[in-house]
Amino acid sequence: MTKIILTLTCWLLCLAPCLADDTKEDKVFISTSKARSLAMGGAYTGVSHKSESLLWNPAGVEIPIRANEETGRIYLNSFAAPFVATGVLATIWGYNVWSEGLDEDDDEQTHDGAEMMQDGSKITVFFLPFLIKSVSVGDRKTAVTLNLAEDILPHSTLESGLKNADPDETLYDNKSYHLGIKHQLTPSLSLGGDLSYFHTFEDAKHANVKSYTLGILQKPMDNLSWGLTYFNEKPSALEPLQELERITDETYNFGASFKPDNQTEIACDIRNLADPDKPAYREFHYGIERNISRWVGLRGGYYKERDSQDDVFSFGLRIKNFSYTFVKNTSEDYRYHLIGIIMAVKF
Repeated sequence: MTKIILTLTCWLLCLAPCLADDTKEDKVFISTSKARSLAMGGAYTGVSHKSESLLWNPAGVEIPIRANEETGRIYLNSFAAPFVATGVLATIWGYNVWSEGLDEDDDEQTHDGAEMMQDGSKITVFFLPFLIKSVSVGDRKTAVTLNLAEDILPHSTLESGLKNADPDETLYDNKSYHLGIKHQLTPSLSLGGDLSYFHTFEDAKHANVKSYTLGILQKPMDNLSWGLTYFNEKPSALEPLQELERITDETYNFGASFKPDNQTEIACDIRNLADPDKPAYREFHYGIERNISRWVGLRGGYYKERDSQDDVFSFGLRIKNFSYTFVKNTSEDYRYHLIGIIMAVKF
């Protein structure tokens, strides 16, 4: 009980700087796999985790295979499940109406049923990439991971939701898609690569960026790991998450992770190791996660922006499959909220 009280006290101290200001705007990401990593201050280069590691260090992707009982996992975004279910039900209902119209030779009913089927199919296809968030297939040595529909631009504020979004802009317009592979050369050394496609729409302009990431991860001990990555290109001009990730084009990033016990992970990253002319040159990021129980975990992070000297605090909460992350730059008048409801299906 004493450990739980101390843990909660520490995280409340991390959360206090995030709340102790008058913020004008809340920027929201509702379809993200980065809730855990950004709650830990973006200190994720040396972390070996599930499919989320693909977006930071592809060599750190893990499929938690137990006794060779599974060959992969599908990660479902529960946020999209009601929309997909609605689309499927609308399609089925429209088909029934359409069939009855044919049987009764009722052209109007047939037309209405066809429109219902079309609308239901559009909803299903539209939200399917949001439902199937990512897929990882492989074994203990090699894993292939596909990540779909990752948010790269925020939605409207919490107060307005999506109501104030541009009517010509769809949720598809600001997404990234990632395909990566990780291979374990030795029990302690892994290599990985990732191909990324970014599609953005802002200020009535479309932009497409193709990129790749290379990574290496080594575990000299079971509770210690370090990683090194190279990012080819990031659409920094159009990606507000860049403000949180602090990763720029053609830079090397280093990170290490340490687990003092089975319930705690402490991580540290150093951004942009070699190029002093680019942002975040040798900028340190710190993160920690503490699982209070099997269902509940707390996360915290901090870094100081090297160029502006601004302090950035982050706080995260995990309840079973639900993850919420709150990030605040103390010199800015907005905050970030990242929401992920990811459920794993084994196969």
